[in-house]
Amino acid sequence: MQIAESIDVKIGKLREADNGIADALKALTVAVAAETVPVSEDQRNELLEQIEMLSEQAAMSGEQRKKGLIKPAIDSLASVCTGAGGLAAVWQTWGPAIMKFFGI
Repeated sequence: MQIAESIDVKIGKLREADNGIADALKALTVAVAAETVPVSEDQRNELLEQIEMLSEQAAMSGEQRKKGLIKPAIDSLASVCTGAGGLAAVWQTWGPAIMKFFGI
C-alpha cells in the first residue's frame, strides 16, 4: 500500500517535532489500513488520502496550513470512523488530539 508508506514518511518527520500529532495520525493510519468491514476498499483509500493530506498540512507552519482542506477532511474522517466498528474507538481516542492540533 503505497499511500500508507507515504504517510509513514511524513509521520517520521512530524515525530522530529515531537508535538503528538504523529502518534495520532499513525494510529489512525494503522486502524484505517487494517479495517475491512464495514469500510470498502474505495472508502479506505479515500480515508488514507485524507490522512496523508493532514500529515502534509501538519508539517507546515500554522499560517501555511489550508483550513479549507483540513476541516472537511477531519469532518469526513470523523463521520466515517464513528460509524465503522473498530475505527470508532480509534477515532474516539485520537480524533480529539487531531482536531485540537489543527484548531478545529
